[in-house]
Amino acid sequence: MIRKLAVEFLGTAILVFFAVGVATLMFGFRLAGASVAAGVVATALAFGLTLLALVYMIGPISGSHVNPAVTVGALLTGRIALAEAVEKAALAALHKHKPDRPLDINVEFYTALVLDAVGLDRSLFTPAFAVGRVAGWTAHILEQEQSGRLLRPDSRYVGPQPSLAA
Repeated sequence: MIRKLAVEFLGTAILVFFAVGVATLMFGFRLAGASVAAGVVATALAFGLTLLALVYMIGPISGSHVNPAVTVGALLTGRIALAEAVEKAALAALHKHKPDRPLDINVEFYTALVLDAVGLDRSLFTPAFAVGRVAGWTAHILEQEQSGRLLRPDSRYVGPQPSLAA
């Protein structure tokens, strides 16, 4: 448990140093010649790349979250043992169902513990998760409005032909 808390505190410190540092440099000091658009892009890249690196570095230890409040909250409410047991069972079931795919639980798994611990009604969990995504959805809408077309990622599936579900 100490190891988990330590890497979460470290992850928070790294996120604040790099991502918030970039935002401060771009907007707080109003660097001469820097445009707002460049600041937004630089800040988004700093947060995204920092979080991506942290998920790979500390994800296996922390459950891919960098906020120690999640673990502290679950620990204080006595729910961490149950959550870890459920996580272990879920990962075993995922591995049994898709042994060749590296599936992991979603970061919201532990967020649900915190929302439950603070007394949020369970029917509000989904809206609470969605609120955190509104900024990203809004950015996509604005990009699509500017380009006049629906944005879709360019990709081509090259895996085996999927079998029909039973």
